[in-house]
Amino acid sequence: MRRIIQQCFVVLLFVGMVSPGFAQGKIKELFVTGIRTEDKQFLLDPQPETSEYLITRKGGFSISEYGARYLCGWDIIKDRPKTIFVRMELQNPLDANNPVVQEGEIDAKGQTLNIAFGPIKGLKMHELYTVKVFLYEDQEKTVEIDHLTQNIKSYVDTRKDKVAVDKNLVVGTGEKISKVIKTLNAKEVKRPSLPIRGAVKFAGEVKGGETFEKELSDGLVFRLMPIELGWTIFIGTKEALENNFAVVVTPPYRGINALYIHGWNFRNSDNSGPNEHGPKMIDAPAAEREFQFVLNEADFKTAMDSLQKMLWPHAYTQQQVDQAATVHEKLKKGRGLVVVKDLQLNNLEAGKQAGIDAMKFEVELGRNENRHL
Repeated sequence: MRRIIQQCFVVLLFVGMVSPGFAQGKIKELFVTGIRTEDKQFLLDPQPETSEYLITRKGGFSISEYGARYLCGWDIIKDRPKTIFVRMELQNPLDANNPVVQEGEIDAKGQTLNIAFGPIKGLKMHELYTVKVFLYEDQEKTVEIDHLTQNIKSYVDTRKDKVAVDKNLVVGTGEKISKVIKTLNAKEVKRPSLPIRGAVKFAGEVKGGETFEKELSDGLVFRLMPIELGWTIFIGTKEALENNFAVVVTPPYRGINALYIHGWNFRNSDNSGPNEHGPKMIDAPAAEREFQFVLNEADFKTAMDSLQKMLWPHAYTQQQVDQAATVHEKLKKGRGLVVVKDLQLNNLEAGKQAGIDAMKFEVELGRNENRHL
């Protein structure tokens, strides 16, 4: 069972929210319906629901050349002292009595909960579909502490091989969605290469559970820090392992992020084979991981404060949010690239979640200035 949880500025373990645009530079995907979107691109209904722990931020269906999938997200609005456990039920259009079930957990610092699942067959145009979220205090899920039911409306029809979309929808630019859909079949999009000046390069290898560390200049270190199913790319200091200078300036800040190298990134949706083009392909970063990072502790704190305002704007004025975005954009940043050269995966059985036993990699780090790290 794939996990669906995301910590604050940390990639979720299954799939994340994808904004309109190119998904990981391979498949163009468009979010065509929802509860509330950051860019307010489409007509939205129904309204978001709120429970003791959750408020719906985004919910609906996205489309790509491979069909439509659920795409939902919640902000967590209540503090909790320990990990809580999640069961999510997505209405199955082909069998209302047999929902799609996803499970996971949210740690005590988690700020968001996200899910994307699909392709989903049987969706009818303008029908309402239900997503249920149950929170438990125990891993066995016997003691429920909260639940939320969110209806979402479909503007797509997936009962036939070719996905149909409500042609009356208009994107934010005023362009009819029927015109936008013509661009969805892009097979491959070449991402711009990452310019790194004054770069330092090195290579390494690491086994599951091990930490790789390389000292840089200015008191910084590069680390691969072990997590379940892989590693986190870390830039920071030796003294503050909790302050990853990369997570605060490497988007997306909600959703799948290149900083988290998981075995399942390289496998398809049911773990039956490699993550290659086709109906089972998932939107996940592959061998090349591009990222940015701030250069010192003070800028880390500034970036973190700015992101709080940018990601949770309802608590601030529009002027404060705009100022935060400007400050965040102007921070001096380093640039990095990790290239996975060789992988030894485990748990390669359908329905399981792949991890990594061993990995070889190359790293290139630098900054926009001509000074070496």
